[in-house]
Amino acid sequence: MITHSARRRRSAALIALVTGAAALVLSGKPLPALASQDAATVVRSSGDTWLIRSGAVATPVTDAFALRAGDRVSTGSNGRVDIRYTDGTLMAMGPGSSLTIERFKMAGAKSESWFSLARGSLRTVTGSIGKLNPPGFQLRTPTAVMGVRGTDFSVWQRDCRTQRCDPKNAPPLELEVHSGRVVVATRRSQMEVPQGRRATVAAADEVPSMVVNSAPQPPVERPSVHAPARPQSGPASPTPSDGMHLLR
Repeated sequence: MITHSARRRRSAALIALVTGAAALVLSGKPLPALASQDAATVVRSSGDTWLIRSGAVATPVTDAFALRAGDRVSTGSNGRVDIRYTDGTLMAMGPGSSLTIERFKMAGAKSESWFSLARGSLRTVTGSIGKLNPPGFQLRTPTAVMGVRGTDFSVWQRDCRTQRCDPKNAPPLELEVHSGRVVVATRRSQMEVPQGRRATVAAADEVPSMVVNSAPQPPVERPSVHAPARPQSGPASPTPSDGMHLLR
């Protein structure tokens, strides 16, 4: 049985680790790379989608396509991609999003999964890494770094180069925790956001703020666990290479 003091120690350790990670990734220094390995499978893809791997661009990203560390997946204004990772983590990318699998390593207690969301919306339901080794899971954006513990959460990251950003009405980063809790850290401070609460971050060097009264973002649909059924009379299910056009 986990005592209250043990929970506090774990929470403090997670906050310390995420804060340290924020100092690294928000400084602009690249994250250390790991050897490529299959990390995930595309469960469902629709609309305009792209994959960038080792300088090559593939479009569209099809159902059942295997993803690996280093891949960057992007969606157009009508795109959506649902991803299932080998540790059971589920992610749903909304329209206008760009996600990179920075690191992914299944190694027992040393397992790691690090991601970066450059822009757009992302809903995440963590798998075994986020539950059994919380410090091993990290999601970074241009505004903040997030660590989790047994969590289902949504993130909206605005691209302030092309979108209007306003600290009050259109903050660069918004976060909603559906279950569990999330630690969000900037270069200046950090905050633990519990289940059922929302938080915003105005800038990478600002303190995160808990939302009290504000119109919520449009909900991000929970990611699919299985690919949708295809009509038996329709065409055969595509292989990962079907419809992929490499542009070098």
